[in-house]
Amino acid sequence: MDLERLDPILLTFADGRAAQKAKYGGELFPSSAIAGFEEGVFLDFFQTDKDTGARKGIVALDLGNLT
Repeated sequence: MDLERLDPILLTFADGRAAQKAKYGGELFPSSAIAGFEEGVFLDFFQTDKDTGARKGIVALDLGNLT
């Protein structure tokens, strides 16, 4: 990924990621960033069912060469 082309809002996590939600209607969490929870990084956090603790799948999107 070319970080120079990434919208800086996607790296703004203040106020519960309000800017991300307002502009894109959702949130971005870098998969290798520390989640601040027992699960460690966000990738592990989102692969754990919050009610049962069981592992669950996630969907990865390859955006390829978007210009």
